[in-house]
Amino acid sequence: MKTIKVLFVFITLFLMSTLSFGQTAEQWFQSGMDSFNNHDYLNSIACFTKVIEVMPNSVAAFNNRGLAKANMSDYVNAITDYNTALLLNPSYTVAINNRGIAYMNSLDYVSAITDFDKVIELKADNIYTYYNRGFCNYRVKNYPAAIDDYTRVILINPNYVEAYIERGNAKDDSGDSQGALADYNTAISIDPTDYLGWFNRGLTEYFQKDYSASISDLNKTIELNPTFAKAFYIRGLINYDTGNKKAACADWSKAKELGNPYANDKLNQFCNVESTQTSITMR
Repeated sequence: MKTIKVLFVFITLFLMSTLSFGQTAEQWFQSGMDSFNNHDYLNSIACFTKVIEVMPNSVAAFNNRGLAKANMSDYVNAITDYNTALLLNPSYTVAINNRGIAYMNSLDYVSAITDFDKVIELKADNIYTYYNRGFCNYRVKNYPAAIDDYTRVILINPNYVEAYIERGNAKDDSGDSQGALADYNTAISIDPTDYLGWFNRGLTEYFQKDYSASISDLNKTIELNPTFAKAFYIRGLINYDTGNKKAACADWSKAKELGNPYANDKLNQFCNVESTQTSITMR
């Protein structure tokens, strides 16, 4: 898996639920919703906790409290709340989907896939369910499944740029570099301002040793996003391989400045710059 190509793009569908209660609980519930919408997640959690104290079987309150926790990156406790909601209502697809997203964001891709499968099985799916499942399938190296999921996304929305890029990544990592280039080309044609389309195409061209095309795409990547360290790092590799050591060292120096973890070693190895890092990997 060429993880260097991946910029995490988390496309998530956060679902809130509504419910009518007795006056006090209803007020707490509405306050929780309002706080959530104002990004005051701590107060949102407190409000939904009040609802749960009054109505301990409120599926919606557990789901929404979990969602507030997830927005604070507290995925463990968010999943606990989703689990409780699903104990109360096992077919509550809102909580299944949200739990899948929490698993995905906590890098438990296998559990996330299980939840997204269930959402699809219960016919509560939408474009984001397939995108998120494709994202997870790619990261567990199930490239055929990822390609299928992204294809479903594209059938629903033929202009979904990120789906073309991610499907291109899956095709490239499964050995179909021409199919990958076709997807990157489509992504660029839909949105020529998306730097990841240019970068991923340039990276594939680099591995094909089509250095002229790769340099051109990396230049465009840097033009669109001058702080994208990976583009400087890869361009440095090409410059070095084509005999332009001065340009290579300049690119690696910039990549290091922008936080690339491998550039420092290249500077030490080829540019007479002292370094404490002694090994790198591109994968």
